[in-house]
This record gives sequence, structure tokens and C-alpha cells, in this order.
Amino acid sequence: MSAGLFVTGTDTGVGKTAVSAGLLAILRRRGIAVAALKPAETGWPATPGAAPWPPDGGCLARAAGLDLPLAQVVPYTFAEPLAPAVAAARAGVRLDPAVLDSAHAYLQQRYPFVLVEGAGGLAVPLTGELTMAGLAARWRLPVLLVARAGLGTINHTVLSVAYARQQGLTVLGIVINSYPATPGAAEETSPGVIAAMTGVPVLGRIPHLPGVDVESGRVADMAVAVEQCLDLNPIFDLLKGDA
Repeated sequence: MSAGLFVTGTDTGVGKTAVSAGLLAILRRRGIAVAALKPAETGWPATPGAAPWPPDGGCLARAAGLDLPLAQVVPYTFAEPLAPAVAAARAGVRLDPAVLDSAHAYLQQRYPFVLVEGAGGLAVPLTGELTMAGLAARWRLPVLLVARAGLGTINHTVLSVAYARQQGLTVLGIVINSYPATPGAAEETSPGVIAAMTGVPVLGRIPHLPGVDVESGRVADMAVAVEQCLDLNPIFDLLKGDA
């Protein structure tokens, strides 16, 4: 059985993909064969002339160095930028958890480390019955939670950790992303408050990197930021079977 990690966020747009891509690139550079799985990506209209891969899935595949078909890395894509369950229903598609299980099992059998990136936060529905948290629990994956840096992040993050635990999940750590060069009082104090309230370690603060995003494809810059700013020992412990 390979090691695995489920990367989620306190909200959409918090930088899950950039953090995930950075982690994948670091592990790959250290000689570990890695794979990525994005169970569903929305907001990608696969129209003539569009890019062959959706942005998040494409970024993850490049970071992991995968030469696999789109359906193996991103089993479901939808045009509307909505929760997967809603986008699927509006597209007249039945999102089948068995398809996701098959994609995950395929990667598990072939790669020592499989990173799964959710869509939005843990309570986002994949189907009428299955949330992102439910999928992480289904696959028995520990969770890495990516959070915002600014005001409001204490509430979002503490509630996300509480919901994860309610669903039987282990939260491996918290990443504060897009940390400003000149932080205010909220940015400076919230990581410590979050760690104290949740008992989950804040593994680091990744600075805001202008121009470095999923669309830019600058995976090397993502990897540098993750490696320089995060405590990666809990991730390496997964590979050793210590977590």
C-alpha cells in the first residue's frame, strides 16, 4: 500500500494546487515516484480550442511528471464553476464514486506516494451523499489543510479542523498560504491562535508570490516556496509509515 495525503482548503482559491504541486515536485526531486489525483475539477469548459487539460489537474500532472491520460488524473471535469455534485447534476452526469475508487486504486498500486487534491473545502459535496471529507475517510487519508493568511482565517480553519475530526479524519498539519510581505496584526497572530485552538501544528507560512499560480505553471517556484517555508517532516513520516 502506498503512502497518501489529501490536500484540502478552508475555502476555494486558497492555493491548494500550488501547495500540492510544490510538494509533488519536492518529493519527485528526491527520487520518489509520485502521483496526483484530482477527483473532480469544475469551471473547465472542454470546448474546441481549449487547453487539453484543466488548469489544476494539468499543474499537478506536470509537477508529478505523470504521463497518464486525463481521465486517470482528473476522472471528472465540468464546465460550470460549482461544487462537483451540483455541476454534475446540471450537466446530467452521474458522478460515480466507484470510478474514483478505481482511479485511486490504480495509482496506489503503481506509485509509492499518491497526493489527492480536493475541490474547495471538506464539506463540498461530490455526490448527494459523499463529501470531500467522506472521500478522504473512504480512502483513509490524512489531511493537509491550506488556509488563508488574513482576517477571518481563525474561524474558517478551526471549523474545518473540527469538521474533519467529526468525520473521523486526521489533520496532519495546516499551511498558511499567500502570507503578505508586510503582515498586519491579524496575519501575525492568527497562526499561533489556530495552533492553540486546534492542537494541529501550523507547518509554515508560504509568502505571497506574485505571478506564481496554477496558470503560470511555475512549478519550480512553487517547490522552492514550499521547501523553504514548510516543515516537511510530517510528509516524509508518511513515506516511512510513521504518521
